[in-house]
Amino acid sequence: MLPRCIVSTAIAALVVFIQPSLVDAFCSLSTSPCRQQSLYLAYSDNFDHDVGEKGREDSRGRRQEYLATCIPGLAPYLEKELSDCGVSSTQVLSDAAVSFSVSDETVPLKVLLWVRTAHRLLEKIDTFFDLESRDDVYDAVQNCRLPVKDLLGDGQGGLLSLSVKVIANGRLPKDISHSHYTALTIKNALVDQVRQLKDGERPDVDLDDPDVPLVAIFHGQGMRADMTMYRSLAPPGSLHKRGYRSGGAIHKAAMKESLAAGLLLAAGWNEAVHSVKKAIEENDSAEGLTLVDPMCGSGSLLVEAAMMTVNFPPGLMRIINHVPGHQVPPVLRWKGNKDSLMPIWKEMLLGASTTVKKQFAWLSEHDGIINLIGNDIHPGALELVEASLKSAGGLDRLVDLHQNDCQEWNVLQGQAHDDKQVWVVTNPPWGVRLTDDDHMSWESLRTFLRTNCPPGRTQAWVLSGNKLATKHLGLRRSQSVVAKTGQQDLRWIQYKILEKREVYDNKPDSNQDAQVSSDDSNPPRRIMRTRNVNNLPSTQVRRRTKKPPSKNVSNADDSWI
Repeated sequence: MLPRCIVSTAIAALVVFIQPSLVDAFCSLSTSPCRQQSLYLAYSDNFDHDVGEKGREDSRGRRQEYLATCIPGLAPYLEKELSDCGVSSTQVLSDAAVSFSVSDETVPLKVLLWVRTAHRLLEKIDTFFDLESRDDVYDAVQNCRLPVKDLLGDGQGGLLSLSVKVIANGRLPKDISHSHYTALTIKNALVDQVRQLKDGERPDVDLDDPDVPLVAIFHGQGMRADMTMYRSLAPPGSLHKRGYRSGGAIHKAAMKESLAAGLLLAAGWNEAVHSVKKAIEENDSAEGLTLVDPMCGSGSLLVEAAMMTVNFPPGLMRIINHVPGHQVPPVLRWKGNKDSLMPIWKEMLLGASTTVKKQFAWLSEHDGIINLIGNDIHPGALELVEASLKSAGGLDRLVDLHQNDCQEWNVLQGQAHDDKQVWVVTNPPWGVRLTDDDHMSWESLRTFLRTNCPPGRTQAWVLSGNKLATKHLGLRRSQSVVAKTGQQDLRWIQYKILEKREVYDNKPDSNQDAQVSSDDSNPPRRIMRTRNVNNLPSTQVRRRTKKPPSKNVSNADDSWI
């Protein structure tokens, strides 16, 4: 068996043609804290769906069960990604968790390589019920279904390193409510078993890059709790990190990469790209695409859109950016997996690298069919975007960056975009309370959407966590996707630009209650400010008569304008 460092170097060499500067197999390790509360509020131990995958069965001779987690609200898109990877048995457990089971042990490797929205990918070990104290937890782990020699043995007489993370849901019994001490209890139960079997020898604990990252998810019911033990296929930490931001400063309002990817999947960008490519291959002609972010900030939406455009898998991105532990992920170090799965993992990486290279060549051959354009008024933000694109496997070749106030940015007025469908995706500044700068940003976005975007061919997707902010646009939403990050409820709102319209002074009263209904009986006075299409005086007041609400638009309390 080759040492891990040699295997890691060989894997890195497979993708060297994407980013030639790959040299070290492993980077210096960084500590990852093991304590946090979970947002994943549902769990089920039922896996009743039939599995239709064909391939080599799990080495333990049974169908294996897994749990994938994501940002709350993105579970439907995570489930779709799992299906695209060949998983036919899935169950959405909550808005942030999807369970699945497979009989082909290579499918989880494909999921680890390709899924963009997942934060954790966990293999189920066992479930224990009605735990009241740490003594109960200790005894349960001692009687785990998977013997400790299979869990922590390396298959050659040695031991694998481990870490333990506890995630708590619901109200737990007092004795097991402290995640740190409960994690120590689980670790001690495993170490004590090893010492009995190995004459006092004990496995190492590694918080940075363990061979077996264990995750215990508790679901409390007050006096009792259930615990499900998992082992993570990836190193500790979240899979939302791609590594292209690790080399320098990070924008203070940077969007998580997995959230950006999920929002783009919800908007249908990935499907649109594949449809254009397929149409060109079949008919040698197709309507092109232009994706624009007029307020790109840290560039998360642009980078993730570029990755989708060339079919760049996030797992490969983590490897070329030397994210610790991903060159040889933990799942390949487990007993029984080293010899059987390592050649398959190398083959997957080589196939993905070849695909990316071919996609770059295709875009070069069909220049101008798919355009990605970013803009921001702040030069510092654009420097961060450019650095991220260069770190992301040379994606800076695909994205044009501009520095303008977006209300004065006429990038879509040229002939290059006359025959293309336009996608505007953006995350303007917002907060619980809007500042004067926030107001100006939304006013600029309103001008850009109404005067610069070609009508009938433009759909705009705007992210906001403030209902009052979206009122600045004065547009009726077509649909919206609900997501949550931290304690903030977000809306990813689609607006279809059907016609060019005048731009009015539509600034809401900053003291107004933020709970704005989509059926406002007192519409704001609109004062024409710039585009004087109907030759009205620039200060003339236009009054709007109230229109009956559309039957297709919800007027529920949580609806957003």
